[in-house]
Amino acid sequence: MIGAILAAALAAAPRPAGSGGQAKPPVQPQQAGAASDAGAPAKDGGGKETAASAPAAEADQQVMAFLSLTRSTATSDGGADTGWNGPGAAQMRLSLDALEKRNELLAEGDMMARSLIESVRMYYQTEGGLEPDAMRAKLASLVGAPLDDARASYLEAVTWEERRLFFVDKALVEAGRQGLPGVDAPLVRRRLAAIRSGAVKKALEDQLEGYRNLAMGLVAYLDGDSFGALQRVRAAAAALPDFAVAHAFLGSLYFLFDQKDAAVVAWRRSNELDPSNAAVREALMEYGRTTKQALKRR
Repeated sequence: MIGAILAAALAAAPRPAGSGGQAKPPVQPQQAGAASDAGAPAKDGGGKETAASAPAAEADQQVMAFLSLTRSTATSDGGADTGWNGPGAAQMRLSLDALEKRNELLAEGDMMARSLIESVRMYYQTEGGLEPDAMRAKLASLVGAPLDDARASYLEAVTWEERRLFFVDKALVEAGRQGLPGVDAPLVRRRLAAIRSGAVKKALEDQLEGYRNLAMGLVAYLDGDSFGALQRVRAAAAALPDFAVAHAFLGSLYFLFDQKDAAVVAWRRSNELDPSNAAVREALMEYGRTTKQALKRR
């Protein structure tokens, strides 16, 4: 079902790799849901889209929001030009120069990372690709140099965000108690501290490694290595806690190995992130007995 988040494909009985053929998971993921911020193209404070958006445990959502579509804090972190001419105006103008460079790097990273994300979505939309061998080769290629290049661009963009915030912080000092329009001083200083501590770069590293594991999990599944796919997708779901489709596919892989309780846990997480997806709902109605009535009432 093109355009749907998930397409139902309930298997009569799961068969792990090596049992005479590759079983189809009971829930066949198609693409990342709009309710899941991670994995969807995101916009930064300058309006450009980026692919990396999920925060890690060391950095909260506001700290990571300069990479997020739905959680952007551009209107409160100095990422929008307010035309301020009071104390600190010169420093704010310097911060906007750094913002422009940051946005360029985020756009470069997004171009490369989005190719991987779109290929993953194509995998879901066509249940492994119209030409599985070609899809496998494409995914394997994208997790190499293109993803490494995206990583380099994103990490350099974080360095430029640090420079931007340095100037915003200087402007806050000049403005004193008067403050600056469109600048939340505690947020700016928390983000600056998180960048300097390495927490923000680690969050991006984890995000990109999650994409790598998800793509390689799909490659393993195409190769008939269901256990290898499970290991990769489990790591991806841990690194991409807000990526609904990763949890849906993880549940399907657990189901292949007759681990229905673990499958239900993963599907419940996917349903929490994207309750509009009928296939996950149907899987939970069938196997998640404790939530069956609650799902019916939605």
